[in-house]
Amino acid sequence: MKLAPGTALVKVVLLALAAWIFFNLTHSEMSRKADLSEGRETDRRSSPAGKAANPRSSDRADILGRLAADLSELMRRLTPPEPPEPETRRLRLYNLHTGESLSVVYWRNGRYMPSALAQLDYFLRDWRTNTVASMSLETLDLLWELHRELGSKQPINVISGFRSAQTNALLKRIGSHVAVESEHVRGRAIDVQFPDVPLKLLRDRALVHQAGGVGYYPAGSGGFVHIDSGRVRHWPGMSRAELAQVFLENPGALEPGRRRAANRWSPLAGCCSNH
Repeated sequence: MKLAPGTALVKVVLLALAAWIFFNLTHSEMSRKADLSEGRETDRRSSPAGKAANPRSSDRADILGRLAADLSELMRRLTPPEPPEPETRRLRLYNLHTGESLSVVYWRNGRYMPSALAQLDYFLRDWRTNTVASMSLETLDLLWELHRELGSKQPINVISGFRSAQTNALLKRIGSHVAVESEHVRGRAIDVQFPDVPLKLLRDRALVHQAGGVGYYPAGSGGFVHIDSGRVRHWPGMSRAELAQVFLENPGALEPGRRRAANRWSPLAGCCSNH
């Protein structure tokens, strides 16, 4: 623990004083035992006062004992408390296309870290054109929150982050199911897998947050879930009963008022892909 120079000096002096008190207490105790030993060996005809320990030794021990207690309390007050643990948000990512990995704290004690956000923007770039864009903070926070809530211990597999207009048009031409006005083009969407979390559970947890769009793609190599910070919507469509079950099984992500509304019906009934 780092102390201010003045406080450190006072603490050194107090420690020296504590050592002096300890020495005197030890010496006083030894003197008391010696007095008692000598008292036992005196003539039994001596007066009781002659056999008793030296009262000065006992008084001195009491005074030193009280002084030691006061000194201990003073040292406790001079020692600054341990600083609280910083609040942080860390994202651990692995890009399935580039093989790149990133582990970075992007938020600390209520503040976003510009250098860390720049690293995330580059990591989530359009890997086909190497185009970098600023990713939505809301999307990053949602990704971090889902990873934390679901107890995932492994890095997040990233399939797609930012997507340039050129790449989006290319994917559209070759038949991929991408929207013309994709949230990926705006830097507000990300397609992910949590390797140690079932894909459906990830989808369901994202749904109850009602933070934006949620797309569910279970086919392919492990599948993926699309999340974004755009309009609240989902795809493919789900029945009223299916949605109600999702909200009932994942109540922790909703505040009480929003949870009651979700039990009646959810705005997620609207469905339009904007992947």
